[in-house]
Amino acid sequence: MTLLVAMLGLWVGVAVHVAVLRLPRRQPVWRSFSRCVSCPGPLVSRDLIPLAPFVRWRGSCPTCSRPLGWRGPAIEVTVATLYAIAWSAFGPSLRLVLALVLVPVLVAATAIDLEWQLLPDRLNLAAAVAGLPLAAWTYGSPWTPLAGAVLGGGILALLAAVVPGGLGGGDVKFAAAFGLYLGPAGTLVALLAAFTAAGAAGAVLLLTGRKRPRDMIPFGPFLAMGAGVALFAGQGPGGWPVAA
Repeated sequence: MTLLVAMLGLWVGVAVHVAVLRLPRRQPVWRSFSRCVSCPGPLVSRDLIPLAPFVRWRGSCPTCSRPLGWRGPAIEVTVATLYAIAWSAFGPSLRLVLALVLVPVLVAATAIDLEWQLLPDRLNLAAAVAGLPLAAWTYGSPWTPLAGAVLGGGILALLAAVVPGGLGGGDVKFAAAFGLYLGPAGTLVALLAAFTAAGAAGAVLLLTGRKRPRDMIPFGPFLAMGAGVALFAGQGPGGWPVAA
């Protein structure tokens, strides 16, 4: 079952990669066939199999021969790995379903924010629309996920107001979206982990001279990392309050 869930993660990773390519460019995610980002040549259906282009075309577009890059395979393998971890951690449960929906959102947010310094509204909205009913079912009530969303979004909105330019609106909406999945306790853990990791990374970048004090550092990847920590650290009884 772990292998089957990981294989599912590879296919979900293909969809995540498509979303990462198209959401920042305001392109439709599902309405058109996949194409190379460098030329209008479409990728045939067998090239949409996870990792297939790197095996068949040695990582290059069959039309223009430009490298397809390592981001796609990295996303696919990351989602597959996290899916396998989720199965090992939660087994067949509502918590597993919650994880299988949240993980692609966290991976997509990380990849997009690293490249574009942007957390698209469409991604946050999709995560919220899928998350509220699922989390309400998992927790047995809509109030716990709603409290997580208000707490996550509220804390970052307050920080954004106190420190103008420090956080973007996308960060606030993203925290509210994953707060639905984690509830208030998990959301607090996620934010604590995110700020701790961001502070440590910022200090290292400043000390090594790779960033200056006024340089912006994308916060989305740290939020996603913190949400992942909270997701896998709280496992029902003994973890954050989650219905079994």
